[in-house]
Amino acid sequence: MVGSDIQFQVGDTHNSVKSLRAVLRDYVVQEGIMFDRVKNEPTRLTYLCKGEGCPWRIHASSMIDGGTMKIETYNSIHECRKVYNNVEARVKWITGKLEGLVKSNPDIKIGVISNLLRENFKVMVDIQRLDMAKKRELQGLAKDHAEYFKHLRKYAYIVQHCNPCSVAYI
Repeated sequence: MVGSDIQFQVGDTHNSVKSLRAVLRDYVVQEGIMFDRVKNEPTRLTYLCKGEGCPWRIHASSMIDGGTMKIETYNSIHECRKVYNNVEARVKWITGKLEGLVKSNPDIKIGVISNLLRENFKVMVDIQRLDMAKKRELQGLAKDHAEYFKHLRKYAYIVQHCNPCSVAYI
């Protein structure tokens, strides 16, 4: 769950525009930047800092293969104050960061999740988003259980077929 330090350089490549957007979202949460999506297309994207007079900017476009994104220009200078209540920390982002945490501990409190996000990613998230993220994780867990329970009858049949003396009750 610990966030690693993300750095960009001109010439960096990413497999797809989706992966670049995900890394940019992690980066802006990490750095506390509020950005404006000037261009956000499948073949090019340009993001600017929303801070007045702030020179932070990144532009990437697709390479000749049509999928790989290459960072063409990047100004890393950020002169604005850091934002701790970042709107880019959406439910989907939080769910991605929680990954196995809720699955391994379904009774985890929202306050604990909030503290973990604050410690690891330096971001404060409101209770509603945290609750929605936890519910999504639990729904995914319920789907996993339903999928596994589908296979129980097959398993019981295999046990009885391989070991005729054994009994499997469901």
